[in-house]
Amino acid sequence: MAHLLLSLLGPFQVTLAGEPVTSFESDKVRALLAYLAVEADRPHHREVLAGLLWPDWPDRAARTNLRNALANLRKAIGDRQATPPFLLITRETIQFNTASDHWLDVTAFSELVEADQAGQPAVRQLEEAVALYRGSFLEGFSLKDSPTFEDWSLLTRERLQRQALTALRQLAGYYEQRGEYERACEVAWRHVELEPWQEEAHQQLMRLLALSDQRSAALAQYETCRRLLADELGVEPAQETTRLYEQIRDGELEMPVLPQVAARKHNLPAQVTSFIGREREIGEVMQLLAATRLLTLTGPPGTGKTRLGLQVAAQVLDRFADGVFFVDLAPISDPQHVPSTVAQVLGVRETAAQSLVESLKNYLCRKHLLLLLDNFEQIIEAAPLVGELLSASPGLKALVTSREALHVYGEQEYPVPPLGLPDLDRVEPLHVLSQYEAVELFSQRAQAVRPGFTITDEDAPAVAEICVRLDGLPLAIELAAARSKLLSPETMRRRLESRLGMLTGGARDLPARLRTLRGAIDWSYDLLDADEKTLFARLAVFQGGRTVEAVEAVCGHSLAIDVTDGLESLLHKSLLQLGEGLDGEPRFLFLETIHEYARERLEESGEAETVQKRHADYFVALAERAETNLFGAGPGCGSARLRIEHDNLRTALAWSLGGADAELGLRLVGALRDFWYYSGHFAEGWRWAERACESAEDAPPALRAKALNAAGQMASARGDLERGILLHREALALSREVGDRINHAWALAFLGSDLMGYPDKYDEGIALCEEGLALFRELDDKPGIARTLNFLGELARLDGDYERAKEVYEECLAIARETGDRHREAYMHGCLGCVAQHQGDYERAEALTIEALAQLRELHLRYGIAPHLLVLVGPVGAKGQAERAARILGAGEALFEAMGVEPQPADQSAVDRYVAAVREQLDEETFEAARAEGRAMSLEEAVAYALDEDAK
Repeated sequence: MAHLLLSLLGPFQVTLAGEPVTSFESDKVRALLAYLAVEADRPHHREVLAGLLWPDWPDRAARTNLRNALANLRKAIGDRQATPPFLLITRETIQFNTASDHWLDVTAFSELVEADQAGQPAVRQLEEAVALYRGSFLEGFSLKDSPTFEDWSLLTRERLQRQALTALRQLAGYYEQRGEYERACEVAWRHVELEPWQEEAHQQLMRLLALSDQRSAALAQYETCRRLLADELGVEPAQETTRLYEQIRDGELEMPVLPQVAARKHNLPAQVTSFIGREREIGEVMQLLAATRLLTLTGPPGTGKTRLGLQVAAQVLDRFADGVFFVDLAPISDPQHVPSTVAQVLGVRETAAQSLVESLKNYLCRKHLLLLLDNFEQIIEAAPLVGELLSASPGLKALVTSREALHVYGEQEYPVPPLGLPDLDRVEPLHVLSQYEAVELFSQRAQAVRPGFTITDEDAPAVAEICVRLDGLPLAIELAAARSKLLSPETMRRRLESRLGMLTGGARDLPARLRTLRGAIDWSYDLLDADEKTLFARLAVFQGGRTVEAVEAVCGHSLAIDVTDGLESLLHKSLLQLGEGLDGEPRFLFLETIHEYARERLEESGEAETVQKRHADYFVALAERAETNLFGAGPGCGSARLRIEHDNLRTALAWSLGGADAELGLRLVGALRDFWYYSGHFAEGWRWAERACESAEDAPPALRAKALNAAGQMASARGDLERGILLHREALALSREVGDRINHAWALAFLGSDLMGYPDKYDEGIALCEEGLALFRELDDKPGIARTLNFLGELARLDGDYERAKEVYEECLAIARETGDRHREAYMHGCLGCVAQHQGDYERAEALTIEALAQLRELHLRYGIAPHLLVLVGPVGAKGQAERAARILGAGEALFEAMGVEPQPADQSAVDRYVAAVREQLDEETFEAARAEGRAMSLEEAVAYALDEDAK
């Protein structure tokens, strides 16, 4: 399987190692990938690409945008890890590497339609090309602000469509010559849909409809053609078209003499509902099937493996001279019955002279045939039989559907993904939402039970949320849509709190396991052994993913199987999915519907409380370890671990503070204090800390004092200084009372920092911080010393004592370097930059602030980035770069708004001065336009622009 799959014919889709790539930051990044991939025959100069995608931007800004887009593109497609890389990059040029491990449908399509066999188009290649042409080039994708890109896209679209039309015309003619009129009609219909104004296409379709005994449809097609020509072009049909119409009308169309063509052999069941979407998957599976003899479609319950397999099988009928045969293995549970089931489908009988397996081998060894083996998971022990048959039969191929791979030599696995889903974080209009496969499936299946059903602008958000909450699983969506006869989309959305309870009532002719989503998951669950079932249920306690270490600690008790082996087994059975965590570590994930099922099993097991306690214990210990090295150097940096485990930390907080173990919740709140603060999670941190303090009034004083300090810090960060001071005073009194020196010192330092918001209380704030600093020095607590020095420097700077501020900042910086605290080091660069700015040294101020921004970006500290952007406005404006300063201002303001907070009141007056100085250099219109450009930047774009990376 190609490592990177690019599907540009139809909706824009990219797959990396079998997983859809969804991490493109913008359409400009996707456009860059499309252009480079299609125009891969040469390197492209950076200035040309920048002008292509950002034509209205200044040259430097456009180059910066290109640099940021390229960085995001490389990250999204894993370019740095690929060998060879997907992109060939120099300082001046960028080129897509045609030697890399990739597959591009545009290239494959063009090669197929241009294939030549003895001077004539090769029919099989044309069939594959038509299957690949799932829609027009970059269908639904556009860059309205990039006319040159739009022109290129249009020309490419027209070129590819001409090739597709030629292939369709040739295929229809080929089928007509063979007397396969139904297939010829299917192709001709598609030709007309692609080019409705081409009269020759209508003629071909009329003739084929008449030849296939659809005389009324042929006459109606003439009327359709006539109306189109009149309405769109203002002309009448040509004489040839009218003459053909009259021949069909009067029954005078001559039937051609046809060569003898053998009927296609298959037993594929007729599908009573239309097949929705999956164009990309069909193309990929057909490509893989052409290159391998054993292809297994895997995926969790309800993914639509069988329907995909049947659709592909129907499209490759002509590739197998001896037929395509569907073998339903769902009714059997004994692996010994597989040979007889396959033999019955093929009409092979056992003889006295040889076993049934030998009879099958003898029969298949002379055949060119495809077996579609459906639902292999419950007789997985029979997998060696498939290998035996393939070894004995060079012309045999097997397409298997299973919830786990067969692990037979030569097997190619294809994980079937969920249907395409909208992004609920983006507000998209109805016509865009309707193009998503999951939404389209819901709409069509709802229409089947409620004729006239259409998705309205009012319903669209609810339908989109239904599809997302059902993980894009076709079975789940079909079951939900079946409820449309009784429930509106909004009512259905509200009732989806329990997905499994609602999704019942599938069609009566479906197997029992497919009439409800629960039945589908039951089918997989019942195939697990006892220890696998226990592990599966216990895994439900996690949220947002699980590492092997965490699973061993939380779920490994009293299991007879090794946890790693158990995880691997659940992964193979498609009940788990594999993601990537820190430094590439494996991270195990649930689809939400399967997660809900696992939670029910955990509750039924009677050990839910025990497992939840172990989960909370594990993550409290993890948070306390991370607290000691939150922003240090190396892979042990705690903030990265806490970011990826944020959902599990929330789960532990909710359980412990929900009445289960309030003291454990207090410990976790205390440990997460700085993580919440420096990550900008003020509102969330405040809610948890306040709840913890209310829930554990009788907790040990040290725990409670630490939590009070955390609550006070969150309150102050949110702008509620009075509440922050109150909580810090409570922490101070409690820690003094019990002799808790460390929390006593923190309470003093935080109280001093709170008073930065009161200019008349700077002296009191300095005194409190100095008292706290003395305690920290006695305790030799380096992090406490550094932080309190930071507070003292801020108070001195705000009080106008810049030399004192510089002195304590530099001491703080030295401690940060000594302890490896990269976060504090970054902040000190910024603080020293502020001092330099106050002293009129704008060059030094800019250099230090830029150094701080670069470090904060590396540490992912969004809260730290925002104020430093605003600080940078001053020196940039003072250098006369007023428009650049206005853009940086807009970016900083937007980032503060995104976090739901405002700049610290103590700093706002300085920012106001910087802004006023910039405004004096620009007219109002120019200032506001530049400011708006900055507000439109992403975080990465804003920092790169502030760092002026394009100039480096």
